[in-house]
Amino acid sequence: MFRILLTRRWLGLTALVLVLVPAFIGLGRWQLSRHYEKQESIALLDRNAAAAPADVRAVATVGEPISRDVRWRRVSATGTYDPAHELLVRNRSLDGNPGLYVITPLVTEDGRVVVVNRGWVENPPTATTRPRVPPPPAGTVTVRGRLMPGEPAPDRDTTGLPAGQILTIDVPAIARTAGRPAYGGYVELTEQTPAPAAAPRALPAPERDYGPHLAYAVQWWLFALIAVGGWVFLLRKEYREEHAPRGQDARTQQNTAVPGT
Repeated sequence: MFRILLTRRWLGLTALVLVLVPAFIGLGRWQLSRHYEKQESIALLDRNAAAAPADVRAVATVGEPISRDVRWRRVSATGTYDPAHELLVRNRSLDGNPGLYVITPLVTEDGRVVVVNRGWVENPPTATTRPRVPPPPAGTVTVRGRLMPGEPAPDRDTTGLPAGQILTIDVPAIARTAGRPAYGGYVELTEQTPAPAAAPRALPAPERDYGPHLAYAVQWWLFALIAVGGWVFLLRKEYREEHAPRGQDARTQQNTAVPGT
């Protein structure tokens, strides 16, 4: 058997298996880690969704990103909307339909801003046409919603965008546009008091989906087993063929010969 393994063909095949098997195992472990991360994320979502609403000032800091453990935390804030600095976030779909998010600063009594995502509106007929956006309520408003981390600044030039439109919910940039300091993160609106007669479409709650990562992990480990099993099967098969009894072929031919020939 060792002589077979030292042939060029088997050295190459063995080397391939030695590369593939650790790679398959590593990919399976990576997918498993993704599954555990998803578990932790959904557990955090459930905890924060079940918690009583907190004042946004208790869980967010002006000018600082929110911490991971307060993502999806139910929060409330009271102030007045600043529609003059309202922005629309492009390329946001809902139920498979293209549209925009409506981002309106809420100015609190201390003059600081809570960035509020009021919801979704459908795309206008053309890229340069302003969509129909229901105005926010006038006067003092109390908003409640899910606290979300801000998004990174866009990775491309945005100077060609229509006025009032942006690509990402970049909270520091929105604060500069509003000309006021803003709390970290933004509030994904779920309800407000008083309720307006019309409003952008509310965003659905985050999905509690573990994804296919666990199945993918098992799949990669099965590939590793198949690679090892195939290597063993081919090696045993070649070994048996090479060590078959020398007279077996001759006896087989003799037993199958036609009499009288």
